[in-house]
Amino acid sequence: MANMLGRAWWEEERRTTKKYLASRHLLELATKHPAHISLRPTVINIPSVKTNALNYLGINKVDLNSTELRKIIKASYRKQAKIHHPDLGGHAPTFRKLYKAYQELLCWVEDPRFIHRRGFANKWFYDGENKKWVQPIPIHD
Repeated sequence: MANMLGRAWWEEERRTTKKYLASRHLLELATKHPAHISLRPTVINIPSVKTNALNYLGINKVDLNSTELRKIIKASYRKQAKIHHPDLGGHAPTFRKLYKAYQELLCWVEDPRFIHRRGFANKWFYDGENKKWVQPIPIHD
């Protein structure tokens, strides 16, 4: 439906070359043909963890939803520690950053924080409550 309304707006804007007329036309369409289903965007929870910590350990954001996240973090840390440990030829500052990222992710597992956001996947939409356009939410497979 969002695509249909978008096409209708652009067609009217091209025809009249006036944006306010295109918006008015779209509102008339919406009142003539009310939707039978709610078009309210869904609430999506996005993990709010620092991406640097994930990058140091080589963990994807998709793995944050796993039930065995603690095991994934520990296995990833051990794998990276074998490469970056100073006793095995690695650099001490890099290993410190790796250990800090490991500690940070373990704390996040204990008390996870999420960003709650409304949105449609891969679609822009106008948030009438806040009177602004909202970017699409990327879908991660």
